[in-house]
Amino acid sequence: MHKKTQGKVWVVSGSSRNGKSVCVQSEILDFDFILVWDVDGEYTKNEWPEGGLQTVRTLGALYNLITTKGDKPLRVAFQPESLDVFDDFCELAINWGSDIQEMRVGELAVVVEETADISNPGKATGNFRILIGRGMKRGITLFCVTQRPSESEKTSLGNAKYIVTYYMTRDNDRNYMAKEIGCKPEEIGELAQYYYLKKDVDNRKIIHGTIDLG
Repeated sequence: MHKKTQGKVWVVSGSSRNGKSVCVQSEILDFDFILVWDVDGEYTKNEWPEGGLQTVRTLGALYNLITTKGDKPLRVAFQPESLDVFDDFCELAINWGSDIQEMRVGELAVVVEETADISNPGKATGNFRILIGRGMKRGITLFCVTQRPSESEKTSLGNAKYIVTYYMTRDNDRNYMAKEIGCKPEEIGELAQYYYLKKDVDNRKIIHGTIDLG
């Protein structure tokens, strides 16, 4: 039986093909329960242990799958037919995280790909705001992933344990993430593919690193 644990919030940014999704995938591999908002199908194109992530495309199918699995491990990528169901997706994630914590069978990792598509600059709204602010108490580790952080909600940054950036193409995104991490915009602009800057918010440390592609 697992102990009740506190989740974390990660914010991961970077231009396309520079490593942000690979970073997230490497961080969630050890979770028995995974739920991904995966509009572009990025989490079903890669090799995963034990057959990889299951894919569903409707909230009804997702709910039925979660209910059927019960306390058994489940890794699922949700490829929505419309962005309009995002708020309901977040509510389902909150409830599933609470159930997993109460059953003490593990922890839930939730990944939201491209937050700029489902939020606006300023505070997150609706169930997404609840997922960010209260999900940690339910043992949910949340990964907010974006290519355009300057156009995304800011609530996740205010709750983040880790803020990670890969190379950013646009100056306004570099400037924005440099301010959040505490580095110079030029440092982000000089990052090679798969290299990153990572801020550990609690310990006030900035780490320079690269993904181990093994």
